Amino acid sequence: MLSTSFLVGIRNLLRHRYYTLLNVVGLAVGLACALLIWVFVRFESSFDLFHVHPERIYRVVTELRFEDHIGHQSGVHVPFPEVLRTDFPEVKVTQLSHYAGSQVTVLDEQKNATPKMFREEVGVFFLEPEFFKIFNFSFLQGSPKTTLSAPNQVVLTQKAAEQYFGNWQTAVGKFIQIDDKTLQVTGILQNPPANTNFPLKVLVSLTTLESFLKEKGWDGIDSDFQGYVALPENLLVSRFQQLLTAAHDKNVAPPKITFPKLQPLTDIHFNQDYDSFTGTNISHQTLWLFTGIGVFLIIMACVNFVNLATALAAKRSKEIGVRKVLGGSRWQLFRQLLTETGLVVLVAMVLAIGLASQSFPWLKQLLKLPESLPLFSGELLFVVLGVMALVTLLAGTYPALVLSGFQPVLALKSKGITQTVGGVSLRKALVVVQFSISQVLIVGTILVINQMNFVQNQDLGFQKDALVFLRMDTDSLSRLKHRAFKEQLLQNPQIQQASYSRALPSDIDFNSSWGIQQVDNKSLPAYLEPQVKLADTAYFRTYGLQLLAGRKYQAADTLREVVVNETFLRKVGIQSPEQAIGKTLRFYDGPALPIVGVVKDFNNQSLHSEISPIVMSTFTERYQTLSLKISTQNITQTLNLIKQQWQQTFPDKVFDYQFVDEKLAQYYEQDEKMLRLFKAFAGVAIFISCLGLFGLMAFTAQQRTKEIGVRKVLGATVTSIVSLLSRDFLKLVLWANVIAWPVAWWGMQTWLQNFEYRTSITWWIFGIGGALAILISLATISFQAIKAAVANPVDALRSE
Repeated sequence: MLSTSFLVGIRNLLRHRYYTLLNVVGLAVGLACALLIWVFVRFESSFDLFHVHPERIYRVVTELRFEDHIGHQSGVHVPFPEVLRTDFPEVKVTQLSHYAGSQVTVLDEQKNATPKMFREEVGVFFLEPEFFKIFNFSFLQGSPKTTLSAPNQVVLTQKAAEQYFGNWQTAVGKFIQIDDKTLQVTGILQNPPANTNFPLKVLVSLTTLESFLKEKGWDGIDSDFQGYVALPENLLVSRFQQLLTAAHDKNVAPPKITFPKLQPLTDIHFNQDYDSFTGTNISHQTLWLFTGIGVFLIIMACVNFVNLATALAAKRSKEIGVRKVLGGSRWQLFRQLLTETGLVVLVAMVLAIGLASQSFPWLKQLLKLPESLPLFSGELLFVVLGVMALVTLLAGTYPALVLSGFQPVLALKSKGITQTVGGVSLRKALVVVQFSISQVLIVGTILVINQMNFVQNQDLGFQKDALVFLRMDTDSLSRLKHRAFKEQLLQNPQIQQASYSRALPSDIDFNSSWGIQQVDNKSLPAYLEPQVKLADTAYFRTYGLQLLAGRKYQAADTLREVVVNETFLRKVGIQSPEQAIGKTLRFYDGPALPIVGVVKDFNNQSLHSEISPIVMSTFTERYQTLSLKISTQNITQTLNLIKQQWQQTFPDKVFDYQFVDEKLAQYYEQDEKMLRLFKAFAGVAIFISCLGLFGLMAFTAQQRTKEIGVRKVLGATVTSIVSLLSRDFLKLVLWANVIAWPVAWWGMQTWLQNFEYRTSITWWIFGIGGALAILISLATISFQAIKAAVANPVDALRSE
């Protein structure tokens, strides 16, 4: 019986091959996109779930509670993890430090430097053996107790060992140098999976930093020094949070603005308030958004199937009537029609898997996903089978119920086959649903493009074009060469300005914040912790910072004078820039420093965040960045000259540079990913909608062949006939716009809340989106409409 149903189903699908092709293509494209979205969402949702009991692992983070806002810091006070270990022996505690931008030099057997040098922007961690009691990373050689227990020991991942020494199996016992630390390789770690927030590569024993750790007290927090805990089953999170706060308050002196907080390990990848080592945080809202898009694409493809299947009801009514007259039951007909749907879905899924396989490398490149991420997995098989069953039911149940429910007499007369819902044609309602979804994606894409253009063209308060920066080593020997290196570069006319600083004007990586004790010899009513920008006097010229009052500070090796920004004045209650000149400010445990200038506000972070109060001054020991303003002529030649000078001055250091505007663009990588996906899936949604509209228009033109012929005989023009056939469909598109615009406005308004500085949602965005939908639908239906309108009326009348 089942084989008969398949044979009959194949015969029916081939008989109506035109509509079958439209259904298969629409379903295949929708299913392919849904599969790609599932792989993307599944990967992003799986971070650090491979550890044993990840739900019990927490990062100890810090909230900075100010009077007007709450700040977030992913680090803790350096002594805090040791206090937790002492006070709560039943809790597993570990601490670590991450070094960004470290240089790794491979040494020979005599511990002399070799030409093999590498700059590791991420992946250098200082760990203790307890780290591996909480997190499940596997060793290929050695164990945590023997490899990371003593100073100057280092463990390399398999990939790092092969990069440094060629063969990981012979790397143990060899030496590398990180900055000024000579380390012996004592173990090899299996490469960590891509779905982890710990991009481990070079693991140094934490005891190597023993002198550094002893110097650090409770007076500061470093985001790269973090603490993690694994709670036992019998300890409630809420109870441990109370104990954590009590232990913190016992050790931190007033003013207390820092408050420890437990952040679940499974939250790190999704919480954008706190930093992660990978810098690729993505919000739950974004994942839900793209999951919704995948579901909508499948629904749109199912809508096409329902529309075309019910449109074909007239052609199949006599077939259904004959089957019923010959004794066919409704269940038999329902099963037959659902089998036909299953065949279409099967063919579409095979085609979808092929499309997804071909598109997956493009998606990985587009979203910067790891190359090791596979498309096919055991889970995918169950997903494919589940989606096929669901789509078969969604797309096939209603048409099967409709066709199998025809009354035999009416079916043989081809009457009573128009289905309506509330007096409105179901097919029209479904077309409105399709184009509403497409319109939401079109408007969303336009608005995201508008916001990203706003970000790129926003005046940040400083110059960013034709600026190159180098991250400098800060060991004592390198610092001795800094001044000479800068002077030699300035002898080149292609280099217009040069400035040493700790960080760029907008720099997430090297920010420092210091607490203010007094302003103008008076205590502040509320605690204030401005961002401190340490830079030489050339910083103002190099970045084009604008002074509103006073002057820039004079050259000095340590803190002598300060310049503040407008936001700082508002925070401390100074009414105008002129009034600030001559007043003093005092950091905690620091001298009184005169305010000699006020600089116009500039964005010190990404546009996701508001401008902070800023204090600028000099401190040569903290300088880690050299910024160079270069000519726009012969940029490649200029960069080569900088490299040559670097290699002459720092022959044992890796030369690495980056343009300032490229660095700023990295702050919006997640937003750019969202834009690329919006563009891609909006195009897919439009394509699926147009396929359905094209098929319905073809069916409508065929059904009205006689009417068109009579109208042409009576003198109707091609224009009037095209208008007649198109009018109803354009009305549906207009209704879709009316429904979609409020939904699109709400969604984009919610997304824009992620930006402190954002574009406005104006009427022209919806106007352009609506016009695009109308033009696309006109282009879709015009072919069939014109084809029907120019047909010979004699042939049209004869065909009836």
